Amino acid sequence: MYYWQIIEVLTAYVRENAPWPHKTKKNDKKDSDQLPVDIPEPPADIQAILSVLGRRRLAYLKGEDHRLVLYKTNLQKITTREAKLQGAHLGEAKLQGVYLGKANLEGADMQGVEELTFEQLCTTQTLYKVKGLNPELLVKIKEKCPHLLEKPTRKQTPDF
Repeated sequence: MYYWQIIEVLTAYVRENAPWPHKTKKNDKKDSDQLPVDIPEPPADIQAILSVLGRRRLAYLKGEDHRLVLYKTNLQKITTREAKLQGAHLGEAKLQGVYLGKANLEGADMQGVEELTFEQLCTTQTLYKVKGLNPELLVKIKEKCPHLLEKPTRKQTPDF
């Protein structure tokens, strides 16, 4: 009954508590010369929410009428194994070190995502109709993993 409202609360929580770029206070000083060497582990609450969202029974256009809205979020090092991210709005999200193993990104909005690699994308289940993917990454995928850009078969996208 309140299914979609709960999904909206969860995605709003991620956007508010894992924003990208990070929200800074007026008195905070930015030191752009010092970048962390190691990617920090994601907070447990953010990882838990992304796990729940990825495992939900329905997906966009497969029982859901709305997209997951996770734009401008810091999803570094999140694990999204077999996640249902069809149509997800991931624009301008930081995806450094995200594990996308068998994630379904069909129709996802990837405009302006940061620090996403070819190796990460090649582990996905599908990239069919992905929007806004970096042109250099798209060329590599067409050359080395073209099957990811093809329409998935029913066998590839099970309904749980």
